[in-house]
Amino acid sequence: LIKSFVAEQILRDDSKTQNVFILGWIPDPIKDTQTTKAILIISKSPLIWTLPSLTPNQTLITELVSSSVPEDTNDIYHRYKGTSLLAGEIRLELIYPATQQIIKRYTPQPTYMFRESPDVFAQKVGPYINSKNAELQWIRNILDGKSEQDKVLYREEGFVVLPDSKWDGKSTSSLHLLVIPTRLDLCSLRDVRGIHVEFLDDLKKRVLEELPRLIPGLISSQLRIYIHYPPSFFHFHVHVVRIDFDEGFGMAVGRAHLLDDVIDNVKIDPDFYGKKTLHYHLPVFHPFTSCLGTSSNCPSEPPK
Repeated sequence: LIKSFVAEQILRDDSKTQNVFILGWIPDPIKDTQTTKAILIISKSPLIWTLPSLTPNQTLITELVSSSVPEDTNDIYHRYKGTSLLAGEIRLELIYPATQQIIKRYTPQPTYMFRESPDVFAQKVGPYINSKNAELQWIRNILDGKSEQDKVLYREEGFVVLPDSKWDGKSTSSLHLLVIPTRLDLCSLRDVRGIHVEFLDDLKKRVLEELPRLIPGLISSQLRIYIHYPPSFFHFHVHVVRIDFDEGFGMAVGRAHLLDDVIDNVKIDPDFYGKKTLHYHLPVFHPFTSCLGTSSNCPSEPPK
């Protein structure tokens, strides 16, 4: 697929994460007149490189990617290892086909603070989350052992641990892992209740015990464990990073919730996240904004 990718537009060149997001398309092999949108994500080594000028053709890709070898495919996500004359070893992820919502996700956008009351969640946000169940096939593939099994760091009863796609799998200073429970009754932080304390306590305990055994030099007290809200996908999961790793937007106030705090909150009140009004920041084209984009939920109302 990489060789067929035709570059159209650089959506974002993120110097902090060393990722380049390129919008393009892949020709239909049967019908020459039909194409399907795709997004190519190139994760480069922390070297300074200058992107060549982009015209809507394949020239950019041949300049950036000297060679590529498929690693795995999971639903619409296709991953490769590659090399570049500009940046040495690189990792590539091709999202194909890419919907308009996916394209918006990787396009720079203004960001606003939003207010999500329990009523807004029950009436608008919750139904939206439930409608996205069909988009979780790639998660089910991992949990069922059908995809990305070579990436699984370890599997225990109740959850799977694997690298986040942004981690190169080598540098412990930028360690970023995902803990994905096998249970299906939790979609997000909003679903966490007092009855889940034992499960969350046990998950935290086992992760903190096992990771230092698997990764030399790692100390449990140097790990930060947190939950995103809103999450990037609606199957409950937990992030684990080195405490000195700066993920930027993903660890900011209004997005990341420490697992210890979540556990304490539902110990104090089992229905804490059912009653809590949550405040968070979102890019203007995030799908939640269609549920929240009113002056009562956004102090500075975003443009329609």
